[in-house]
Amino acid sequence: MALILTPETLANVVHAPAMIETVEASHMLMDKAYGSDALRDPLQSKGMKARIPLRSNWVTPAAYDKELYKKRHRVENFFETIKRIQHNTTRYDKTDVSFRALSCSASALYPS
Repeated sequence: MALILTPETLANVVHAPAMIETVEASHMLMDKAYGSDALRDPLQSKGMKARIPLRSNWVTPAAYDKELYKKRHRVENFFETIKRIQHNTTRYDKTDVSFRALSCSASALYPS
């Protein structure tokens, strides 16, 4: 697992190549926003299988394991949980340090 903190105004896809470099895995689950060849090629070169559905405007969509892709919701649920915890208790997530601490604490308390 890896976590890269970015400004909220910057698109996550910009940091995806750096994230790919830090992770060793057999599969990479990402949503459609990450379904470009520019991200699929580094995954393939590292021996990872991309489990990313392509956007509907692609002519020939790539095959992906739909059952495995469904497990991606665990990540989405995790971040929704820590956002809910944070908004119900304090507003300390204004710094990278406090957000990272909250993310690490929540992952220990609420494993998926």
